[in-house]
Amino acid sequence: MTVVFDPENYWNDMWFGLLIEGSALEVAAPNAPKKIGMYDGYITVDFGRWHFPLCIGEHTASGPELGRIRRCGRAELYRRIGRDDTVTSWGLRMFNGRDEQMLTIMLPPRSSPTPNS
Repeated sequence: MTVVFDPENYWNDMWFGLLIEGSALEVAAPNAPKKIGMYDGYITVDFGRWHFPLCIGEHTASGPELGRIRRCGRAELYRRIGRDDTVTSWGLRMFNGRDEQMLTIMLPPRSSPTPNS
């Protein structure tokens, strides 16, 4: 996560949010993150005026059951291929311990892998 949001990397070229049936929240970062920190299993990406936390590590403050549910249970890289075999979009999706979507990061197309890689 720190690589993706690092001020020297992709923060200005990507969108992130939630993509679920019936809804899409796509947000562009307003600026490079002011701070990226970890506490009790949560990484927090702070843009100054607003921030978002994601549970990606061991969270203990809420007990073992909630910690298991809140923590990222799986992540997947995805890509969409157009009719002409070019990559039209790609990104990273994260799901919690209940397999509910936590976050989607839509990465810039120009840095996407080729279909046969």
